Amino acid sequence: HILVRAFGEDGTLLTRQGAVPAITAARARQILLDEWTPLERVREAVVAAWRATVAFYDDLGWWRAPLWPALGWALATVAAWGSWVFAPARLARLAMPVPGAPPPPPWKFWLGVVTFFGWLGATRRPLRAWLRQNRDAITLACFDGRDAVMERARYCPLGHEAEVTAFAAAVGRRDRGLLWIDGVGGSGKTALAIQIVGRQPGLVPVLVNEDWTESLAAQIARQLRPAESGRGPTEAMVKTLGADGLLCPLVDSLSERSTPDAVDQVGRVVADGWFRHLVVTSRKPPPGGQVWERLRRVSTAALTPQAVPAFVATYAALDHVAAITARLAPLLAGPAMPSPLFLRFAIEQASTGPRASIGKLALVLSYVEALRAGKVNLAADDMARAAAIAAVEAVREHLSPRELEQHFLRGVLVAEGPFVDARNAPSVEPAAVVEMLVSSGLLERNQVNRRLRFAYDPVAELLAAWRLSTARAASLADLRDRLAADPNSALAQALDEVVRTGATDRVAIEAG
Repeated sequence: HILVRAFGEDGTLLTRQGAVPAITAARARQILLDEWTPLERVREAVVAAWRATVAFYDDLGWWRAPLWPALGWALATVAAWGSWVFAPARLARLAMPVPGAPPPPPWKFWLGVVTFFGWLGATRRPLRAWLRQNRDAITLACFDGRDAVMERARYCPLGHEAEVTAFAAAVGRRDRGLLWIDGVGGSGKTALAIQIVGRQPGLVPVLVNEDWTESLAAQIARQLRPAESGRGPTEAMVKTLGADGLLCPLVDSLSERSTPDAVDQVGRVVADGWFRHLVVTSRKPPPGGQVWERLRRVSTAALTPQAVPAFVATYAALDHVAAITARLAPLLAGPAMPSPLFLRFAIEQASTGPRASIGKLALVLSYVEALRAGKVNLAADDMARAAAIAAVEAVREHLSPRELEQHFLRGVLVAEGPFVDARNAPSVEPAAVVEMLVSSGLLERNQVNRRLRFAYDPVAELLAAWRLSTARAASLADLRDRLAADPNSALAQALDEVVRTGATDRVAIEAG
């Protein structure tokens, strides 16, 4: 220490005590002999960097003002890209809007764009990770947990295995899997479509069996929202997932949708390639045009006598197959084979009674009674009457079943009342009757607009036909005239069948 001297700026020798900072011998060896431990080198590098940063900041002058916003943007960008690499599912969730919340202000939207959070969160990698993370919950909410799917959990192949195999092969090759399944009501279109879509392990199926108010992609985005999550994907995110081949929408009963341009919307989806895989069911064949030629058409055929044993074995208890087959003999010996839906009704009726009805109306009335007995506190006649009234209103506008406004149906039931419960007690409120029809499973409620629809369209048509054939209300005259002008409609054919066989079937139901 005594050999070290300090000089001032003017060159004078500084002799005061403390002019030269005291250092230890270890520090001197570090400096002179370059003896540093790894931790010491890191510490020295950090100190040197800090001093350089302070010096750089002191030299900025008026540039100091924009430095901090630029630094914040850089840190946000690094965080966004880091999330994209290490936490993509969380990044996608942050980019998703909160349902029911007001739209974000413009500054918040542009902040997400500038910092890359909004843009990166909507790219394929985060969306795929989010979908993988929530696959089970989404599949349960959009497909496996839906009533229409659970009711068709049992399935008997009816000669369409080639289409199922071809669709699975297209999915496996990452080709476009586009199907249009058409056929008459009750011929098994929905059951076949559910089997085709549900067998693909790499896809997330989405059942769309209700009317939508915006676009088809927006409807699917609304359904792709996990129950435990407060956020859901946007329409653009759904298109990204669909184009990547991760989603497979099943648009059921397209010809019965009340959405004004439902068919055109599906056509735009196919033309624009928003969904690589798509399955549509409809009573009508696909429209003409180049776009619709991209869909593979499958038509459901009538049930054959050769398929009946396997069908009965599928839907009947194993120890009752022989007895049920014997009870079905009068029905199967008729001039025409029943459709798969009505054969299912007949099997269920034969499982609980000594015989099965022959006519469709009797099967439908037995089906309605099975939904009521022990489940709904409403008289049997009033249950059937309320169901028929709802069916008439469902077919009144388009001559085919459509969704119903709940308040409108309640008003109609008020005018058609009163209704009594199973013990013939005082009248049941029409609002309670509506809820009974829903809780029994005869009607289903649209989760978006809360409108009501029949679980099975042929049931609605036969109930409406039964009402038209028995009730003489003046309000039904216009509907009868329209049916007379359109004899080829399914409702007109159902009315003709009810007129021919309905009285006999009703007597059989009451006697049984």
